Amino acid sequence: MITHYRDVFVVNTNGHKKATANLANNTANWIEAALFNFLVAGEDTQGKYALVEAVQRQGYEPAPQTYPDTDVTFYIMEGEMTFSVDGQTIAAPAGSNVFINRGRAYSFAVKTETANTLILFSPAISQDVYKKLNAAAKK
Repeated sequence: MITHYRDVFVVNTNGHKKATANLANNTANWIEAALFNFLVAGEDTQGKYALVEAVQRQGYEPAPQTYPDTDVTFYIMEGEMTFSVDGQTIAAPAGSNVFINRGRAYSFAVKTETANTLILFSPAISQDVYKKLNAAAKK
C-alpha cells in the first residue's frame, strides 16, 4: 500500500520479513542515545548518496529536522516509528518506507523499545554534518 502526503510517500508492505544489515568496519558512532553506522559514506559515492543504519531508542528522539538540499528516505527494518511531516502523523511499522522531500521539516518518535532503520540521504551528507545537525537539534 502506498500513501501519499504531498511530497512524502509511505510504503507499507504486508508480510514483510525483517531485514538485517551488517555493520561495516569502524564506521559506527554513538550520537546521544542512538547508534549510527555509515554503511555507504558520501565520500564513497562522489556525494550522490549516503546510506546509514540507525538503531534508535524510544524517548531519545531528536528535535524536528530539515535537510534543505537532501531527500531523506527511512526504511524501518525492526520496530515501529511515527513520523510528523507538515502536520500529518504517519505510522511506520517494520517494513515501511518513508520518503521525505528535501526542505521539509520532520520529526519522528520511536514507538517500540528500539527501532532499527536504514536512512538514505540523496545527495549525501557527510558524517560530520550529520553529527552537527543532530547536536543542533538536541539544543
